[in-house]
Amino acid sequence: MWEEIGISAKELQQRAAGAASHMLHNYSTLNVGTIDQFTHRLVRTFTRDLELDDNFEVRLDLDGMIEEALELLYSSLGEAPALRASLAAWMQERMNREKSHNPDRDLKREGKESFNEDTWTELAHLPGPERMLELEGELNQELTSIVDEGKKLAQQAFTHLKAQGYTKDNFTYYPQAKKHFVELWSNLRSNDLEAGVQAFKTKPKKSADAEWEAFLELAQSFQERNQRKLLLLKQATEKLQQLSATRALMDKFNALQEEQNTMPLSAFNKLISEELQKEPTAFIYARLGEKFWHFYIDEFQDTSEMQFDNLHPLIEHTLTKDENPNSALIVGDAKQSIYRWRGGRAEQFMALVDNVHPSNRFQQHPSGHELYYRETVQLPKNFRTYGNIVHFNNSFFEHLGKRLTVPAHQSAYTGAQLQQVPDKDPLKGEVVVDFISVPEGETKNAQRYAEAVCSQVKTTIEALLKRGHSYNDVALLVR
Repeated sequence: MWEEIGISAKELQQRAAGAASHMLHNYSTLNVGTIDQFTHRLVRTFTRDLELDDNFEVRLDLDGMIEEALELLYSSLGEAPALRASLAAWMQERMNREKSHNPDRDLKREGKESFNEDTWTELAHLPGPERMLELEGELNQELTSIVDEGKKLAQQAFTHLKAQGYTKDNFTYYPQAKKHFVELWSNLRSNDLEAGVQAFKTKPKKSADAEWEAFLELAQSFQERNQRKLLLLKQATEKLQQLSATRALMDKFNALQEEQNTMPLSAFNKLISEELQKEPTAFIYARLGEKFWHFYIDEFQDTSEMQFDNLHPLIEHTLTKDENPNSALIVGDAKQSIYRWRGGRAEQFMALVDNVHPSNRFQQHPSGHELYYRETVQLPKNFRTYGNIVHFNNSFFEHLGKRLTVPAHQSAYTGAQLQQVPDKDPLKGEVVVDFISVPEGETKNAQRYAEAVCSQVKTTIEALLKRGHSYNDVALLVR
């Protein structure tokens, strides 16, 4: 390390000892924590501004709060007949599509996703449950019109085929005609308009049938006009039914928060973000009762846009409006981003690396001058892993990066500057990739796959033991 920064080993030790001594003697000035903890402090500081009770309680079990809200929703359905009918229709639609009739899982998932930053802005534009139920009713009227027309055509086909005594012996493609025009079209609320070419080529084998030909023209016109519309109406109606229930669930969730004087930790970023935009940064520091001169943020690739928006005013103020030589060190690796599902944005870190992030530009204009000096430092050496593993990763990421379609994503995986150099023995380490497949003739299923994986793991461990390794050398990572 001392060679990397151009000093002697002794000087590095002296600097480290000095830094440790400074931290021990000024421990109150050192603040280590997560961004969520810092946001919690901000919320506590601005309690009155946010119109919160001074004694509000932070709850970490978002799942538990959503379950309580769901119980409240179900218990109130007797007082909301329209919502009850919509929920029942949604459950029926799920059963029609061979899904579970129990909507709990989907509602809980939607409830959790409503706290995801990606959905906040969209949810803000949703109308209330009453208007959503009205929209569902309007769409359902159009859907019912198509279903009724399909039922009439199905009855017409059934009557004609029966009256003429048609069977598979005297009528071409009779099974297709019966399946689509008679069976499926009689209930288009559960089925789709998918009559194929053969169904429209059906006809008597020995004689012409003008009435059937006229029916086929009507049927083909009906399908062409309504095939995509029917599918869209079903999906839109089902989604509105689900969103109506989700919106009602979140109303119950908000009522539960107010009643219990609680708030989930995941709600803090949105809550404080709106308030921070109103206040000058110096005032925020004054309200916090302290000021930060140096920032160090690790694993930045998993930071959400709103989290950084909440932090950046403080960082910018420290770097631009203070006479001291302050600093902000941000560390991350876009390839290690694993929290996109909760709002983490690796692209945000990549924009900082490429110096195109608007946060460091005057009025956030891409071509504006920089507000403060910044520098990107690549860390090419890998101190953790043996050479063969590092070389495999380099090759794998280079290969993977070429298959990505977004240029920014490609740059995170490819390029000579991203190639790691092993600090440990370059010839040690081993990577083996096994592909597990089901033997030919056997049906793929979870149980068979699990058995195959366990068998392969056992074989691998036995091979390692024969090569002189002990059980203490083996670790299994599972998900």
